[in-house]
Amino acid sequence: MNTIFVILMYVISAMLLVISFQKDRKKTKQAIHKAWKMFMKVLPQFISIILVVGLLLAMITPETIRSIIGTESGFMGMLMAALLGAITLVPVLVAFPITAQLL
Repeated sequence: MNTIFVILMYVISAMLLVISFQKDRKKTKQAIHKAWKMFMKVLPQFISIILVVGLLLAMITPETIRSIIGTESGFMGMLMAALLGAITLVPVLVAFPITAQLL
């Protein structure tokens, strides 16, 4: 089910890109160029987050993760998961608006 959804999103995106090219080729090229520049500026933070999460997942066993943020951990586990998620996403969320202003 998820694979079908992802493929559908790619197909819709490609179709909309083609329509955009047909309407105004110059604006579409400018938008793609700006998006690429923003992506390249956010990429280092994104890669570092992926590396840190990958290392943590390699070092910490699934049982430990379940005990800390699983269903048995209750409210504190949910709070811990929210905090960990916020910590891992903050660099990208902070970098994205700053990058958008620089373009």
